[in-house]
Amino acid sequence: MFSTTVIAENKWYAWGNPHLGLDWEEEILEYSAALWVTDPDAGDAAFDTQCCIGFESEQCGIARKYLDNVGMPEDITLPYDDYDDDDPDSEPDDALKDLLPHLVNDKCRATRFSRKATRINDNRMKYEDKKKALVNLWAEQGWKLIFVLTVTEMRCKIKELKAKGE
Repeated sequence: MFSTTVIAENKWYAWGNPHLGLDWEEEILEYSAALWVTDPDAGDAAFDTQCCIGFESEQCGIARKYLDNVGMPEDITLPYDDYDDDDPDSEPDDALKDLLPHLVNDKCRATRFSRKATRINDNRMKYEDKKKALVNLWAEQGWKLIFVLTVTEMRCKIKELKAKGE
């Protein structure tokens, strides 16, 4: 399921996110398109956060442990045993392409959508403009992007969407 993605803003690693409590003008951060930030030098507020593609990847079935320190979706490494599709000729990359066909192409490289989402996520535009740009990007694909404040709200929203079949 990838027609609707829910982002918890207090866990969204995006430049200028006021919910992380970072002083973006004064902090010296090596800012990247990390799906999962665990860099202790980035400040406590950046721990356990994800960019927009990280939220999307997890909601499509990628376990959180495989998103740690990953910069782009094609860098996700899935062990064969965890994603065995009963095909003896299947490779772990096949599972990644099956789970994230909109994020990685047949050659397991980032799609245009992934690259564009990453550029918006990392752009130094105003926070509200960034949210609008991402919502519009999802809408161009015929999908929805919903922002809530907390992870608890995110889980409730995902449960509600699944119950509706969205």
